[in-house]
Amino acid sequence: MQYLFLHHNYPAQFRFTAAALAGQPENRVVFLTEYQREDVRLAGVQQGIVPVPQPQVTGNQAEYDMLLLLRRGEAFGNAMLELRRKDFTPDIVVDHCGWGCGMFIKDVFPQARRVSYFEWYFNKRYPQDLRRGDVPPALFAPQRLRNQCQVDALLECDVALCPTEWQKSQYPAQLQPKIQVLHDGIDPNFFAPAAEGEPVLQETRDSGLFGVKELITYTARGFEPTRGFPEFFRCLPAVLAARPDCHVVIVGADRPVYDGPRPDQRTWLQTMRAEVPVDERRVHILGFQSYPRYKKLLQSSSLHVYLTAPYVLSWSLLEAMSCGCLVLASDAPPVLEVLRHGENGFLTSFPDISALSAGIIELLEKRDSLHPVRQAARQTVLDRYNVHTLLPEQLRRINGLGSF
Repeated sequence: MQYLFLHHNYPAQFRFTAAALAGQPENRVVFLTEYQREDVRLAGVQQGIVPVPQPQVTGNQAEYDMLLLLRRGEAFGNAMLELRRKDFTPDIVVDHCGWGCGMFIKDVFPQARRVSYFEWYFNKRYPQDLRRGDVPPALFAPQRLRNQCQVDALLECDVALCPTEWQKSQYPAQLQPKIQVLHDGIDPNFFAPAAEGEPVLQETRDSGLFGVKELITYTARGFEPTRGFPEFFRCLPAVLAARPDCHVVIVGADRPVYDGPRPDQRTWLQTMRAEVPVDERRVHILGFQSYPRYKKLLQSSSLHVYLTAPYVLSWSLLEAMSCGCLVLASDAPPVLEVLRHGENGFLTSFPDISALSAGIIELLEKRDSLHPVRQAARQTVLDRYNVHTLLPEQLRRINGLGSF
């Protein structure tokens, strides 16, 4: 069998499925992507980089975003034509339909089985404006186009997969019957608590984390309002004052991922540092980390804070739970699908900064007595989000053998 994966990131949601299919010697797996990751290589997966020309538009973000979506569709369409010219004709194409990569799948490979991943349907608001009200119609235009890509994909695809019930519920009611809920999965064998007696956070004396006994962790792809970064930073002075031995580790990139750029072109980290003075010796801003070091940070965490507006559920929450972290999370609908307050984690009102500060301080004070909550957090991942349980069903759905 020949499989083609399309995603503007690599390997993203298709990491486990692409690797599993490539691990079968009778299969050939090609993965077309716009952005390459040097730190991730999937054995047996042939990767093709698709350059997408950037639109030359100044001063109009909506026009830029719309043109970029169209150019991505065209670039991936041309890349598929090149594969066809080289006699690669996939039996099955798996795509993330929200980014426009699969816009021309059926035009190039009309006989291929199409399996599309549906992540988010935009409902009159940008993700970053879910807490702030409607945006002008012109600014919603690129998201309307992304929705149209998804509607077209739903008409064409043979299987439509969505990771959570909450995300499925955002699609129009008349579209939902075709969408199947099946999460991508977390590897609990990797994201696991440290073994008993195993040294966890091994840091050099000059790292600022040597010998730290109380650690708050916060992770996000981008430091931005959708993932509650401003609120988290604003609560730090009160937390650090109440917990003098506590350190904070913030993992991620100082850039917008889901939110647009700020009008003043400053990053949210720059803005927060100017607005909220904190002890920089105790607040450690780290970029993206290797998976092994990221895991060590989670294993060392006294409390993991996960904040989000009502948007897609992050892998980071499930990875932290899988490591047995004590979790405090925002009471947003995607989180409520996973967390039960006081059982496998704790919830806080969002974006209430005083409630967030008080919740962090209280949980740090009680953390020694909350080991059963940590165990329940990991058990939730083992029961519902374990990739080793989900992967066989994912492969059945891709190959047209599953039922739902």
